[in-house]
Amino acid sequence: LKDEFKKKDILVYLALKMETSLDDKVGIISEFDGVQLMSIERLGSYGQKFTENVIPRIKFLKSKFPDIDIEIDGGVNIENAKTLKNSGATSLAVGSTIFKSKNIKDTIKKLQQI
Repeated sequence: LKDEFKKKDILVYLALKMETSLDDKVGIISEFDGVQLMSIERLGSYGQKFTENVIPRIKFLKSKFPDIDIEIDGGVNIENAKTLKNSGATSLAVGSTIFKSKNIKDTIKKLQQI
């Protein structure tokens, strides 16, 4: 399926839960356009608390694959976005941060400035 998407110029990312060992995936990561790291413990619930354990995972991936896109999903907010970016994340999923904010336009603007 991945190859069919690539033939159509569709980006294909590998999504990994917190408990998934990165060492076990090193051999296949280069086959993907990027990696989505979940930064929450339990999937499927909107607005969960961010888990700091994702930061060393980002740094590990960047050390092994400096040019790969790394998206972080789960608990991302204005307070941790800069740390994630400085650690090597290239994309941040910020759904609950935006939609739970009192001023959506202001929140988006603040995130864009990071």
